[in-house]
Amino acid sequence: MDLPFDNPIVRLWQEIETAGGSLEDAIPKVRDPSFASILTEADITELHEMLESGEMSEDSAPLLLLLYQAAGVADHLSALVRRAPMLTLARSIPARGAQALQLRTEILDLALGLTSRGEAELWSAIANSLAGVRAQLGQYGAALPLLEEALAICRELAAAEPAAYRPDVAGTLNNLGTVLSDLGERAGAKAAYEEALAIRRELAAAEPAAFRPDVAMTVNNLGNVLSELGDQAGAKAAYEEALAIYRELAAAEPAAFRPDVAMTLNNLGAVLSRLGDRAAAKATYEETLAIYREL
Repeated sequence: MDLPFDNPIVRLWQEIETAGGSLEDAIPKVRDPSFASILTEADITELHEMLESGEMSEDSAPLLLLLYQAAGVADHLSALVRRAPMLTLARSIPARGAQALQLRTEILDLALGLTSRGEAELWSAIANSLAGVRAQLGQYGAALPLLEEALAICRELAAAEPAAYRPDVAGTLNNLGTVLSDLGERAGAKAAYEEALAIRRELAAAEPAAFRPDVAMTVNNLGNVLSELGDQAGAKAAYEEALAIYRELAAAEPAAFRPDVAMTLNNLGAVLSRLGDRAAAKATYEETLAIYREL
């Protein structure tokens, strides 16, 4: 990894990699006060700027965690531990495989620990992101309390400034519905999706371009949970609504929304099959397959 400056964190990571070590070996070293004491503001800022500039790659991603671990220990650099950039950078790590997801988890955990509840908007944003990564890793029990607390914060913010924060309430409810569904709490998931959908319908009525994709996503999610609850007719109606929206969106932006058309068609095919409408299910799966082959 060649960088246009000489950086102690990079040197340390290169030495550990060369010796066949891992992040687990590097973190105690960067958190050692004697190592932190040699870091300068330039060491932190130039590395931070390089990562924040969009030059992040899967190979350089571990530098992000080491950077913030080191800066968090170095009292003379504590002002440089900026939580919002940590959130941005954590999201920029390529999400391929368990190792990348685990790295995101560690960075977001660190960011959350450095953020006070008084910084409500930032805390809830980090908590939402962390819950999403934990859910991807199958850690639904750990994701649930994060989302519940984030939702409480978003509701408080929205009570004071509904225009600014109602989308956050809806987004957190949608995420909560997904985690509750994964935990097998279908009734709770249904209630969360229904509340999220009501808010997103309102928002889409005022700003369709911004919020119609969110309506389609939540309707599709609601269809999933209705099907799991045995309400196949309700699920069919939900999938048909989501499909109509995704078709409309895909007509304008096929690259962005054709995968969603295929996903919803596949869900609809499953429900049609359960309802005994085999011919319609076959036609739906055939259209799904044609799109996926193209993609």
